[in-house]
Amino acid sequence: MTNTVTSISGTGWQRRHTVVLLCFLSAFICYIDRVNISVAIIPMAEEFSWSDTKRGLVLSSWLPSYFYSQLGISLKSVWIYVAPPWISSFVVGTIAGVFADRLIAKGWTVTRVCRFMQGIGSGGPALTRMTPLP
Repeated sequence: MTNTVTSISGTGWQRRHTVVLLCFLSAFICYIDRVNISVAIIPMAEEFSWSDTKRGLVLSSWLPSYFYSQLGISLKSVWIYVAPPWISSFVVGTIAGVFADRLIAKGWTVTRVCRFMQGIGSGGPALTRMTPLP
């Protein structure tokens, strides 16, 4: 059984070449947009007296609309899947910090305490993935 790929109009140009070219062009256009907004933000910030925080918000404002239009993901609906691991990691890390000092005071080596706490810190986000979500 042979796999033959037909080329367009008998030349060496195949459909995969067209797909690669279109992917390259779309990535090129995205980078042009990034460069343009990065250059344009400087006079915009001066004209409207924007702080660095406001500049950052303007530069990142495209992200939610990109997720929704291109990936079909609404950030308002997926926060419940994203937030619990970070929150649990913060809570577990804070509690582990308190116990780490106590374990070192009891004679545990710093390396042993670090490895133990890293295991506990990894367990917090893992447990949030095992629980059923609403």
